[in-house]
Amino acid sequence: MIKFSIHKFSAATLFFALIIISANAQSKVDQKVKQVGEAVDALNSLKGLFGKKKKAELNNNATDIVQTDKQLAGKVVFAGKLSPTVKYVDCDIMYPFKNGAALVKKGNAEALIDSSGKFIVPYFKYNSIYDGSENYLTSSGSILRATSDYSNGNLRHYINTKGKVLYDDGITSDYYSRPSEDNKFVVLFKLINANSTAVILIDVNGKRTSLNVPGKLLDENNYFGVRDSVITYSSVVGNKTLYGFRNIRGKGIMPTYDLIEPFNDGVAVFTVRDNFGVYKFGLINKDGVIISEAKFTNKPSPYRYGHTLVRASNGADFQSAYIDVKGNIVFKQTLETQKKYGYFQNFSSDFAASAGIYGGEYLLHKSGKVISQADFFNSFKFDFENYSYPTVVESTFRMDDRNIRFTFTKKGNQLKTFYGIYNLDSQSVLYFDMNDGNIMNNLYAMDPVSKLMYANLNVGEKDKNGVPVPRVGYVNIKGEFVLVKGTKKSDW
Repeated sequence: MIKFSIHKFSAATLFFALIIISANAQSKVDQKVKQVGEAVDALNSLKGLFGKKKKAELNNNATDIVQTDKQLAGKVVFAGKLSPTVKYVDCDIMYPFKNGAALVKKGNAEALIDSSGKFIVPYFKYNSIYDGSENYLTSSGSILRATSDYSNGNLRHYINTKGKVLYDDGITSDYYSRPSEDNKFVVLFKLINANSTAVILIDVNGKRTSLNVPGKLLDENNYFGVRDSVITYSSVVGNKTLYGFRNIRGKGIMPTYDLIEPFNDGVAVFTVRDNFGVYKFGLINKDGVIISEAKFTNKPSPYRYGHTLVRASNGADFQSAYIDVKGNIVFKQTLETQKKYGYFQNFSSDFAASAGIYGGEYLLHKSGKVISQADFFNSFKFDFENYSYPTVVESTFRMDDRNIRFTFTKKGNQLKTFYGIYNLDSQSVLYFDMNDGNIMNNLYAMDPVSKLMYANLNVGEKDKNGVPVPRVGYVNIKGEFVLVKGTKKSDW
């Protein structure tokens, strides 16, 4: 009986002890969860972003990537080898792919090729082909300009990346023509009178939309603000020139503001000048709804991936703030946050990287959550155990092409920096040595249509004088050159 009582007492004691231990353990767990809660939330938000694209969105090359997931998942692949089905393109210069097309040059002749190396537009059809940007096909749209010296007077042509002619700009046309600032439309416009302009928008597939705007598309400063499917125009109201806009559906506002910047992500910055010459800035969407009154002393940056960065005025308790397309402040940057996280720059897809071009230790999620780069990389299906200092490269950090670019070093050789590309579909890392001998290696952004990247890589080849020469062409996510500049070397 006594023995039983002792046993009963011991059991009770043990039971309460376990409760106390469990409570303490739970308290520690709760504390830990609280500390990392925001990071977990941000990581959970990655799930949808890192998911596979719908099958309908994939082309043949993308389907091939999905089929190689099991082979590549978690692997590290060094870029540069030839694909078993490599093709050679007879050209002197190659440019990166964009929307399924790439410009190639041979001598003074220019042509467009597709991802298989076939000619979309052959040599000598046009004198020149370009999209107006500093580097070929870097703008967001697909409208290209081509020039020719045809005797019928069609000196300039607008074509898409499939080679289809969207508009021939003849010298007898009574319409002026210009591409929209994002190269998504050919804009034809004809001034009817001082306060009326007829406008025709031609999209990348050739569809036409006609609009009339109560003003001019070009002001005295040659300002042209057609972007994001919105036409910004100016008109004289009393003794002032004011600006309004019309979207492609015909909605907008009459001339109201001293200036309206071109639209991005459906939002534009507008300017109001008071009688003392002081400027204030506000935000308006393409339906004419003001999402932020003209209260900003400093002009907000153009929207990028759904966010604008606005610097605070002198004396504010913060330095700058991110504002979304609904006008909500999602994150304020203060001296305290800068010391803790670094200074976040512009958004690239759903994240902004901190501390300049090569990032810092943190990323800012579009929800306003801050996540460490360590947690960010740990969310990948890739083991970084044998590598050091993986750091997102902000200047090319774009997830809309399904790739995340970063630099890293290998453990045991931290003096040598490598450039890696983590692909969200294959869940593998493609990398190369950034500076290999006399050749500065490079891989450009992946074109989401062709799934190819322009590459300039040292693979050990040399010219007849023994000088290293790079292999130039286009590689897939497996690091294989599928198209190479030049002609196949003869065995003889």
